[in-house]
Amino acid sequence: MALWLFFVATPCKRQSLAMLQVFPLKAVALALCWAAVGGAVVTQVPRWDLVSTAKASGELTSISQPSYDTSSWHHIDAPFCTLMGCLLKAGVYNDTDLFFSDNLSKVDAAQFRVPWLYRNEFSLDPAPGRHFFLQTHGIASRADIFLNGKQVADKSVQVGSYAGHRFDITEIAAKTNALAIRVHPTDPNRDLAIGWVDWNPWPADNGTGVWRAVEIKQTGPVALRPIRVVTLLDTPLVQATYTVRVKAQNLEKTPVRVLASYTLKRVSNGERAGGDEKYVTIPAGAETDIVFDGVVQNPAVWWPKQWGDQPLYNVNLTVTAADGVVSDSATTNIGFRVVQKQLNSFNDTTFIINRRPFQVLGGGYAPDMFLRWDPLKWEKELQYALDLGLNTIRLEGKNEHPELYDIADRLGVMIMAGWECCGMLIGILVSNCRTFD
Repeated sequence: MALWLFFVATPCKRQSLAMLQVFPLKAVALALCWAAVGGAVVTQVPRWDLVSTAKASGELTSISQPSYDTSSWHHIDAPFCTLMGCLLKAGVYNDTDLFFSDNLSKVDAAQFRVPWLYRNEFSLDPAPGRHFFLQTHGIASRADIFLNGKQVADKSVQVGSYAGHRFDITEIAAKTNALAIRVHPTDPNRDLAIGWVDWNPWPADNGTGVWRAVEIKQTGPVALRPIRVVTLLDTPLVQATYTVRVKAQNLEKTPVRVLASYTLKRVSNGERAGGDEKYVTIPAGAETDIVFDGVVQNPAVWWPKQWGDQPLYNVNLTVTAADGVVSDSATTNIGFRVVQKQLNSFNDTTFIINRRPFQVLGGGYAPDMFLRWDPLKWEKELQYALDLGLNTIRLEGKNEHPELYDIADRLGVMIMAGWECCGMLIGILVSNCRTFD
């Protein structure tokens, strides 16, 4: 982690109130094998075979067929990694040599000027009433996706380093499946890349690759999108109201009636703080919002670490089909608090948390240059920041894995999330300047 200190009363202009808030946890599958999540089944692709297209034979229609020979490829025991990150895991490079002297500049960047292939085989159990989705969460920065010889998406759809998509693969899914992802070379001046500007040396692969998890999800007749929870903590801090909202999609060709139910429980002890249920009928092929409102009296209030505890609540919502089987579920963790901002008499932006003035004391963070994510390392770094008396971490334009925000929630550290400011934008500006010349 790159860490430098800052002590501010006003945030940078490109930040807003929402950027200072700790983001809710997202539902992310971390299992390395099939695991049930409510009635749904979610798995993370646990490992990859990797090769440059300069060394691969055949089209994606054949490479994405089961039993294709990848014995000569690199075998990566990791669910996600950029090309350089994968090659480090494969032993082609090692950190000790790579970061010695000017060895970084000696890496052959030409090898990354052609597309590379990620491939994995996995098993499914198709049956009537079961639906399957391929879910991406971040591929830098363009990719073609094939499954069992069929194209799922091309680089005009799977584009943008932070772009996540959900692709319905029910009609393609089989007992044995082969997934192939072709990632295209990243041009930081032309693509929606993860850039570094002057924060870090640029990696030779420009961050190209499957840098966030790819998942396969199984559901019943109704599938849920990620859950959203909006909270409001009243003054005094003795009552909290909240709204739970999730989009539900009927995957069948006839209307489906489901029982939607949710619970709100303390994470620490499982104590129930709220919940409700209702029947919802969704027209054939339609998508509808399922909404619940609730009130918590005397809620456990979330505070920054230096001011108090960080109690979290789990919200879990399920939809159950007529046969009594859970079709899908969605979950997230939340905290009850209120964050405000205002201009003072000096025209400076000041922040207020739970009605108390909050002085931002923080450090800037940038991820590993090869986007290698280690939650244990991040947690230690946050502990170091707290030991230094800091209360905030600013992300230098890199919105990391969801676990980053989860851990910050748990430890009581505020996050000031920046956004990519340069890269493609600078390329466009330079191009326009040349045009006018």
